[in-house]
Amino acid sequence: RGLICLVFSGKLPGWQDFVGIITLLIMNSTISFIEENNAGNAAATLMGRLAPRAKVCSCDDCVL
Repeated sequence: RGLICLVFSGKLPGWQDFVGIITLLIMNSTISFIEENNAGNAAATLMGRLAPRAKVCSCDDCVL
């Protein structure tokens, strides 16, 4: 509603505001992507370390 009022009043915000907001949005999304990627890698590493390991022996052959 506020943007509509600005458009019809003829007082649009300057392009500097637009560029600043877009820059902040891009930075925020980039940081979020990197953090999510790191969290996914950490979870995969932990799951790999927690994988069950068993020794199976039959007929004097041991398989790890």
